[in-house]
Amino acid sequence: MLEMKFMQSYRILSRSAMIALLVALVAVTVTLGFSASKRAHLDHQSAQLSRHRLAVTQRANLRAFLSRLKFAQILAARGSADAAIQQYRDALRIDSSASGVQIQLGNILSLWGKFDEAIQQYREAPQSEPADSDAHFGLANAAARLGHFKEAEMHYLNAVEEKADFAEAYHNLGRILAAQGQLDRATAQFRRAVAVRPEFAEAHLSLSQALAEQGQKDAALRHYREASRLLRKGHGASPPP
Repeated sequence: MLEMKFMQSYRILSRSAMIALLVALVAVTVTLGFSASKRAHLDHQSAQLSRHRLAVTQRANLRAFLSRLKFAQILAARGSADAAIQQYRDALRIDSSASGVQIQLGNILSLWGKFDEAIQQYREAPQSEPADSDAHFGLANAAARLGHFKEAEMHYLNAVEEKADFAEAYHNLGRILAAQGQLDRATAQFRRAVAVRPEFAEAHLSLSQALAEQGQKDAALRHYREASRLLRKGHGASPPP
């Protein structure tokens, strides 16, 4: 009898213990679930804040970059070379991957006779279309001005390989070949220049001079007249090497 009462008490206690244990497990599960949910929410908020900060920084950098670039172009147009160069450099400190700006800086340096610095700038320009052909063209022009004709020729050829209708590159290549007495090769490049851009007055004039030196007077006269006609119509010339 006593044993039976003990077993009944044990079963009651066991059920109570099991219920308490289940309640505790449910409480822990709810707490853990709430904590995980809270952490996920906080992580989401943190990610949103990081994206917002990045967007704000990028917008601020873009405004600063464009401001310096515009100011550089204004200064260059006014002939303030050193100030323009500094603004270009400031813009590139904000975004060093801007190929077009690096090439513009190279052009300004070359225009003011700083050919070695210009060459370095062109070489630092990231290679991307169409900037790569422009970088080669700028390198070739600067090298030609320094008398490095082999290097200039290589970069002119690279420029036209990247951009098959690059009339200025054909023309300037023809000019450095003519300067070295290679009239046949020069004539071929002048012909390519006028083929891809028939209204290119200076290329017609260069072709006329090369043909005249080779004794092809009739052809030389035709291209001279075409150059004169185009110049009267206001067609400009290419940047000289």
